Amino acid sequence: MTTEPPGRERRHTRGRRLTDRQTAVLELVAAGLGNKEIAHELGISEQAVKEHVSNLLRVLAAPNRAALGEAAAMLQFVGTADLSAEWLGLLFLRAPLLIALLEGADHRFISVNEAYRRAAGPRELLGRTFREAYPDLDQAGIVTLLDDAYRSGEPRSAAALAATWYRHAADAMARGYLTTFVQPMRHTDGRVGGVVLFAIDVTDEVEARNAARDLSVERDAILEQLPSGVVTVTPEGRISSINATGRRILGIGDEAVGVLAWDALTFIDPRTREGLPSYERPLRRALRGERPAASELHAVVTATGKTVEMRVSAAPLLEGDGQVRGAVAVFTPTRPLD
Repeated sequence: MTTEPPGRERRHTRGRRLTDRQTAVLELVAAGLGNKEIAHELGISEQAVKEHVSNLLRVLAAPNRAALGEAAAMLQFVGTADLSAEWLGLLFLRAPLLIALLEGADHRFISVNEAYRRAAGPRELLGRTFREAYPDLDQAGIVTLLDDAYRSGEPRSAAALAATWYRHAADAMARGYLTTFVQPMRHTDGRVGGVVLFAIDVTDEVEARNAARDLSVERDAILEQLPSGVVTVTPEGRISSINATGRRILGIGDEAVGVLAWDALTFIDPRTREGLPSYERPLRRALRGERPAASELHAVVTATGKTVEMRVSAAPLLEGDGQVRGAVAVFTPTRPLD
């Protein structure tokens, strides 16, 4: 059994292992430095650099120094040099999310993928800072993420940032929302050299959520104007909502929400003066998928003992596939309330 020398951590690819020294040499080769420059940078002899380069050529099955540069890029990007080079474009250039590599504290663009290039439209990016590329757009939220990630060396993210970009067409900008992730990129000595920006278009999801919220607000406003009480329950029978009229009719408050409907009320059949069997209760029937006809019942409020004579109807609430997701009951007093 062999052990690694203390302090020498090894980087792994599938079936290939690189020491930190080999990794450092590989990155400097990829940066275009010659053997003498690498030796000076790392404080080792030029002969040692030559040996490291020879070993890297062999270990990474690279035919020349240019191929080592490609291997270095892949190793840094995907964590392995074994991936076919033709797949790299799928991971970066043709990825469906927006990706940009930015260098330095001023966030200078050094590379972007196709999705980001389309989103930027005709503006120039490479070689320019983020602020230079976007002087006219409200990108303050993203700039703050870039600054924080670079300064702290820690990843930063933000959900549904409002932004304006060429979302659909190359000749028209549109406002939307981006969920953004910023990952610091470090040099071999641990210093942060730049950041990589990932952004996902979540406009459709945000607009759908906003539309659902608006419908909910409208529904609540309508329910509050109805002269009848309206109560909804979950599939288990717990009260999920009750409008103001319903609370006034029953003489209860918001504390009823979350309580089982059968615990909050009991029903008496006015014809027989007997309690209504639980399986015959309007909401129970609605939760079974039935639509019971409106009936006159006496409801006894458990919390107060108050009896209310009312007319009650109920109906199931259905999912798109027809499954019952709850039920709703509408009730109106048949006698003036005390």
